[in-house]
Amino acid sequence: MVEAREQEFLDYVQGGGQVETDDWLPDEYRARLIKFIEMHGNSELMGVLPEREWILRAPTLQRKLALTAKVQDEVGHSQLIYRVVEDLGKPREQCLDDLISGKSKFHNVFHYPTKTWGDVGVIAWLV
Repeated sequence: MVEAREQEFLDYVQGGGQVETDDWLPDEYRARLIKFIEMHGNSELMGVLPEREWILRAPTLQRKLALTAKVQDEVGHSQLIYRVVEDLGKPREQCLDDLISGKSKFHNVFHYPTKTWGDVGVIAWLV
C-alpha cells in the first residue's frame, strides 16, 4: 500500500512536476535514481579508457588533439554527474569503490575492445 505522502509525490512527478536533490523523495525512488545516475557517471568515466588508448595512435595531430579534448570532457562529465549522486546522498568515494569492485555498472559498449581507429568512432557515435 502506498502512503499518502508517496502517492502525492508520484502524482506530482507523473503530472510533469520536477524534483530537486534536496526535495523529499520516497526511499525506493531515491535509491533507483542514485543507481541510474551513478551508472551514467560510471559510463562517462569508463568511456575514457578505450579513447585514451588511442590518443597517441590517432592518425593525425588534429585528431589526437580532438580526442584529448574529448577525454577531458568525459572525465569532467563524470565528475559533474557524481556531484548529483553526492547531492542525492551517496558519497563520490563510494561510487568509485562500487565501480572498482563491480558492485555498480556502466554502459555495455565499454566492455568491447577498440582494435581500430574506426572502433573509436563507432563507440563515440553509439554513445
